[in-house]
Amino acid sequence: MKTLVITSNCLRHLAFLSRIKKEIDITHAILVSKLSGIDEFRRAEMKYFGDVWLPLLSKGHPTYCAPKDLHSPEMIERIKDINPDICFVFGAPLLKEEIYSIPKLGCINIHTGLVEKYRGVDSAYWALYDERPQDIGVTVHYIDKSIDGGDVLLQSKTRGLSKNDSPEDIFMKTCKTGFDLLAENVYNILNNKIKSKPLLSRGKLFQNKDMSPEVMQEIRQKTKRIMTEFIDGNNS
Repeated sequence: MKTLVITSNCLRHLAFLSRIKKEIDITHAILVSKLSGIDEFRRAEMKYFGDVWLPLLSKGHPTYCAPKDLHSPEMIERIKDINPDICFVFGAPLLKEEIYSIPKLGCINIHTGLVEKYRGVDSAYWALYDERPQDIGVTVHYIDKSIDGGDVLLQSKTRGLSKNDSPEDIFMKTCKTGFDLLAENVYNILNNKIKSKPLLSRGKLFQNKDMSPEVMQEIRQKTKRIMTEFIDGNNS
């Protein structure tokens, strides 16, 4: 089976590629260049994924490309030449039908949120903003023409949360939960032993422009209280 991964060159994305490769053979990978983000985010990424190495692929080195080139005619032809049976996606730009329609078994994405509650970017942060830590989690779903609205394969609340987590800790733990969730179930997905379900209720869609410095400051100020109340409540 030919497996393609489309992700980014950031540490968390390389960790995604490495985690999935522990379970199955990844024949090809496309790494889209992406900036790491603000200082707090980069430090958290180093804390959780700083020891990751780019894994060797059975078909050689990954292909690197700029975001603007992912949907270029040349890249689409390259993916068609690969002729993947399935594609796993995390942290890539939104895929257009020209790409997600190529793999025979579809494209499967990790979304760092529960799609019934939050879609788009920064889902863990928006759950904190709304003071709904119970809605911090991850979804593994098929990609379609919607944004995070494809059929759902797997979901999980974020594992290992603690009272002292920063917003960045929570996001990185959500990423790791998603990697583990997919890796633990990838064999059953490839062998059609997990049936997907349509998303009946779509959560609110957030974009990068929605996260202002003022919103982030408010999230930081109340995360400690929110997580303490949440953890203590779950342990009572």
